[in-house]
Amino acid sequence: FFKFLLSDLYFIPGKLTGTFRSSGEVCFDELGCFGDSRPFTSLQRPIPYLPWSPVELNTEFWLYTRLNRRTYNVLKYNDQTSINNSHFRAIRPTKFLVHGFVSSGETSWVQDMKNVLLDAEDVNVIVVNWEQGANPKLNYGQATANTRVVGAEIALLINRLEEQSGALEKNAHIIGHGLGAHVAGYAGERLKRLGRITGLDPAEPFYQGTDPVVRLDPTDALYVDAIHTDGKPYWQFGWGMMDPVGHADFYPNGGQDQPGCPGNEEESDFIIVFCKITSNWWEVTCNHGRSCELMIDSIVNAKTPMIGHPCADYDSYLTGKCDNCAEAGCATLGYYSDANAQKAVSVKYYLQTRSEVPFTFCQ
Repeated sequence: FFKFLLSDLYFIPGKLTGTFRSSGEVCFDELGCFGDSRPFTSLQRPIPYLPWSPVELNTEFWLYTRLNRRTYNVLKYNDQTSINNSHFRAIRPTKFLVHGFVSSGETSWVQDMKNVLLDAEDVNVIVVNWEQGANPKLNYGQATANTRVVGAEIALLINRLEEQSGALEKNAHIIGHGLGAHVAGYAGERLKRLGRITGLDPAEPFYQGTDPVVRLDPTDALYVDAIHTDGKPYWQFGWGMMDPVGHADFYPNGGQDQPGCPGNEEESDFIIVFCKITSNWWEVTCNHGRSCELMIDSIVNAKTPMIGHPCADYDSYLTGKCDNCAEAGCATLGYYSDANAQKAVSVKYYLQTRSEVPFTFCQ
């Protein structure tokens, strides 16, 4: 069992298309160089990995707008005509959607969020499909290394959009789930005034407790918010970080066990969890995926927002020590959080949600 867990999800190098390389550096034309020395190798990242090349990753950028909701335009940062001949318009805000490990641009949350964003606003939606670099046949360590190149590619595309169409960085918003949240961080690190990053349950393994340059952090955009929903330690099958990573960090239901997800009430036995891993991947990642569902719900049901209360911890919130929004300055979880969240760094917001859509409790 432990060999299965480690080789398929975390540390063992060399499985199928994964790679293991000694300390070194790789360079890729316009994207620059990537090394595997500290802080990218550390106690939290004990095995050094170098990212794949852009050719190996084959990252694709799929543009959707209200004019082409079902058939995307392919954008390429090294092909000006792909931008000029697309439906991209600089006057619109631009939303990037970035999936995580064991996922793709066709994943249901990505497509669902694309659709609700286009329903809500006239925006450019760019789906970042880095499926080959996040393939489940890879070991997890190689996938984490690949996030750095994907982030650099997003930054380069944003630069190209600015150069060729006049689109402004401050009007770009990157929404990333799991490893995709850290992809967004790497993109923002290379830009001067990226408008916003939303981290949907940023991935924990190889990131929690690391140097800010390794993970998503508040300096990566003018406003960084995060929704934490699966913050148990990874050895307890938690996939998300509990550490704050933004200006506003939301912890619905304490940031760990989400109502309605299997295993959060009675089924905590190790054997039951093992059976779920081998039979139904989504049951194990239900808490992790809830962050995406909450984000989508925050767009669809904007008139009944999920209100987060700034508080020291979840227990204090549950005992009513942080109820007064007038004094504390509460904030809206999700898409519209930038309207009323505090702009200080690492403000923690706690709230409770229902087990299904709509997730908002009566206010």
